[in-house]
Amino acid sequence: NVIEKNVTGTVRVKLYKGNCTVVGVKSPLSLYDQAMATYDVGDMFDHSSAKGFIELWGLPLKIKAMRDKKKEQN
Repeated sequence: NVIEKNVTGTVRVKLYKGNCTVVGVKSPLSLYDQAMATYDVGDMFDHSSAKGFIELWGLPLKIKAMRDKKKEQN
């Protein structure tokens, strides 16, 4: 299948009392990049971009809270 063409690697799992937990993954084609996932000086990712994303992602909750407050006042 073309979709799975780049799916390769190893997954480590822990099996304990009927539970299965992923404890590690490794792939030569991984999209994970340490420079994008850390908060160090010289990072590749501009962390100031997160502010707008967080505000936009939380907008529905903010609108709901405002609506609920208005509903309580009436």
